[in-house]
Amino acid sequence: MNKRKTVIGVVTLSIAVGAGWALGFFDRIDPEVAELQKLRNEAFERRDQMSEEQRRAQFHAIRERVDGLSEDQRREFHEGGRERFQEMMVQRMNEFYELSPEEQTEKLDEIIDRMEERRANRDQSGGGGRPDRGRGDMTAAQRDQRSKERLDRSTPEMRAKMDQFRDMMNDRREQRGLDPVRGGRGMFGGRGGRR
Repeated sequence: MNKRKTVIGVVTLSIAVGAGWALGFFDRIDPEVAELQKLRNEAFERRDQMSEEQRRAQFHAIRERVDGLSEDQRREFHEGGRERFQEMMVQRMNEFYELSPEEQTEKLDEIIDRMEERRANRDQSGGGGRPDRGRGDMTAAQRDQRSKERLDRSTPEMRAKMDQFRDMMNDRREQRGLDPVRGGRGMFGGRGGRR
C-alpha cells in the first residue's frame, strides 16, 4: 500500500513539474526584461523608418532602463538581444545576396552614406555619442574571449557571407575614396569601426 502511494505521489509530482515546465513556470522570463526586449525588437523593426535623432532617443531610453536592471536581468536582456541580432543579420545577409549586382551597389552606397552621416554627427558633437560601455576597460584576453564567443554563435556559412560582404563594402568605400571598415557592426545600420 505504501509503495502504491509512493508511486502515485511520484507520478503526480512528475506530471505537475512537467506541466509547470510546459507552461513556462520554470523558464519564465522576467516581466521587466520581457518588456524591454519587446521595446528593443520594435525599435529594430522600425529603425529604417526613424530619423537618426529618433533612433538615438529610442535606444537611449531603452539603455537607461537597462542600466537600472539587476546584473542577472541585464544578462538575460543582452542574451535575447544577441539571438535577435543574429537572426536579423542572417535575414539581411540573405536579402542582400538575392539582389542584382547593381542593387547590391545601391545598397552598399545607402549603408555607407548612413555610416558616414553618423560619423560626421559624432565628430560634430566633439566625438561624443555612446561611450564604449566597458569594452575600453577589457583586456586583450577578454576581447579575444568575446570575439570567440561571437564566432561560436555564428555558422561557418554566415561568417563567410559576412567576410565577403565586408570585402565588398571596403571595395566600394575605396571606390568612393573612403577608409575601409573593420568588423561587421554598422554594416546594416549598427555602429561600424575603422581600421
